[in-house]
Amino acid sequence: MEESRRLARALHVDQTTFVYPRNEEAYRDLLPSLGFSAYTVEQKQPISLNDPLDTPVWEKGLLRVPRHLYLARWRTADQMKVGARMLVAKRYGFCHLWFHDWNLESEATLNATRRLLIWARRLGYTFCTVSDLVRLLPEQKPP
Repeated sequence: MEESRRLARALHVDQTTFVYPRNEEAYRDLLPSLGFSAYTVEQKQPISLNDPLDTPVWEKGLLRVPRHLYLARWRTADQMKVGARMLVAKRYGFCHLWFHDWNLESEATLNATRRLLIWARRLGYTFCTVSDLVRLLPEQKPP
């Protein structure tokens, strides 16, 4: 983790959100000392229109952000359908869409993602990064 931070600084990349390799959560207590303010985790249960989604919560000085829809190229159509149903139902105040840069390499996936985001904006949704969430959801310190 320290080497990753060193390389990021050398490339002038500001790292404030930690994504666990292979989504295997560990060593969470080290993140604040390395300058991270948020981390992402898997949604606790499978996503369904009938169950609420996990939402971001502050835990010991870090914003814990659940990942909901993985926009992977081999499942994009199915994920977009689920995402569209969630947006229309407006059951959730928060939905985390995530992908790797290579997931958008195909024109079809990129266009499907664009359509979902345009539709979401028309329905009144706004977009932000996890780093933005840290600023938008200030930690509630006990009195």
